[in-house]
Amino acid sequence: MDDECLFRPETMSCALRHSREPKLSLPQLHWWTGFAALAISALAITYLCTGTYTRTVTIYGKIEPRRGYLVINAPTDGTLTDSPVKEGDLVREGDVLFHVQPRDRSPELESRSRLTADLLATDLFRTEMALIRLRKTHEQDILSSNRQISTHIKAASHISKRLILARARTEELKATIHSLGAAERKGLISRVYLQDKRDDLLRLSDEREALAERQTAHAQILDDARARRKRLPDDFQNKEDDLLNELSRLNRLLAGRESSPTSIVSSPATGIVTNVLSSMGSDVSASQHVLIMAPSEGGIHAKARFGSTAAGLIKLGSEVRIRYASFPYQKFGTHVGKVARVPSASAHDVTNFSRSNAGGEQSKFEIDIELPSQSFVAEGIDHPLVTGMDFTADVQVDTRTLIEWILEPLIAYIRKAAPAENKEEIAK
Repeated sequence: MDDECLFRPETMSCALRHSREPKLSLPQLHWWTGFAALAISALAITYLCTGTYTRTVTIYGKIEPRRGYLVINAPTDGTLTDSPVKEGDLVREGDVLFHVQPRDRSPELESRSRLTADLLATDLFRTEMALIRLRKTHEQDILSSNRQISTHIKAASHISKRLILARARTEELKATIHSLGAAERKGLISRVYLQDKRDDLLRLSDEREALAERQTAHAQILDDARARRKRLPDDFQNKEDDLLNELSRLNRLLAGRESSPTSIVSSPATGIVTNVLSSMGSDVSASQHVLIMAPSEGGIHAKARFGSTAAGLIKLGSEVRIRYASFPYQKFGTHVGKVARVPSASAHDVTNFSRSNAGGEQSKFEIDIELPSQSFVAEGIDHPLVTGMDFTADVQVDTRTLIEWILEPLIAYIRKAAPAENKEEIAK
């Protein structure tokens, strides 16, 4: 028996007769392992090519009025004797903000005070006369509008009657022409007479069309006159309210000036008092800041300030995710806005805006952020945003795929090492 043969020849021949040729193969577990490794590699490559990495810059800011703050100054040197408003109060245009008692009553100041009182009295008289003229004009407009409507109604009624008569004459003339046609065929009347009747029918049709056009025009004029008549009371009421408010404001100013030599400062617009810089009894100088207001008109926006390290990264239109200090973002989420103005050197801060920043870097630049709405929904309730609210925000400055982020050092090295003529092509 041959030593190299593992089995006896008769055993091998018997096995070959009852089975196929033997083959060597890997275990089934090895195939599944290979397929799993290939699938994981494909998923990893797909994730690297499609997954994105977003770089953000954190900024800090406040909600501010879109048109800026109103700084109210002292009109003259003196003492702040009365300030009926406090921080957070809503004041309307013409409301008294504070009184200033001058330090002395020099002849020049006395003359200026009398001149101001005379001007207020003149404005009051003019406003009263304007109110009287407005009421008379309104009465005349009502009478004139009623006469116009009545005239157009009569004209429309007259045209309608003429149109009805024209239609009746048309039907009558059509019947006459039909009967005359049979008589003309029999030779009882001349063709000329029949043609005259047909010409009359054509003229009558033209008259009917003209009357229909006039009727449509008068109907439109009548609708316009009624619409104007309907708007007259509302327009008059709005103008009268404006004049009455002006009269009330002038009366308050004049009464305060006549009863006291103090200077009275009124609110130039409707808004909220955000800062009171001088307390009652303190001495103020002319043009000194006394209080700061946030006007209600114009809406609000977000203003953020940050250091110079992020100044070159923020672009116009970049997405901003705002987290309000009053509404924890872990529970209520974020507000998504857009950069409405690119970074610029920060202006003088009249609102005592906090310049503290992450890492202690001083804020030197500012941006305006356009808010998606003037309120924030929390727990199903719409909370209006108010000026002075603090927030933290993340500005999206760069978005790239993960493969680009991983290969960034290699790409930078290739760009640096490539010849100058090839750098533009590599960048593309």
